Amino acid sequence: MEKACDRIEWGYLKNVMLTMGFPDKLVSLIMDFITTVSYSVLINEARGEWNEIRIGRNGPMLSHLFFADDSLLFARASIEKCCVIKEVLHRYEQGSRQRVNFAKSAISFSPNVSLEARQQIYAMLGPWGGGGRRT
Repeated sequence: MEKACDRIEWGYLKNVMLTMGFPDKLVSLIMDFITTVSYSVLINEARGEWNEIRIGRNGPMLSHLFFADDSLLFARASIEKCCVIKEVLHRYEQGSRQRVNFAKSAISFSPNVSLEARQQIYAMLGPWGGGGRRT
């Protein structure tokens, strides 16, 4: 996800506040607040539209992985599942006022997904899938 704070140099902001006369304790509190971020998103609880997938023949079942400010989303390679993901991301953007960072986004497919299915998914996702890397 792209956040406004991704474009701010923290040291510069801290120096500006100190130069403007903000008390050290307040600057420290503000810096702790803006540099420590966590998000929690509850999706798919009642409708069950986004199911886990198995990662490999004997691998674990996964629907998502979150690392700091990065997200990996797993779903079946189908138009229906991509529509669900697209809707979830759209609702997240609307609710959080954040945007998907397409420059840092990618779509990956299992080798078992046909070229036709891949092309249909790219076409359906439009800017949601076309702005990043395709693998």
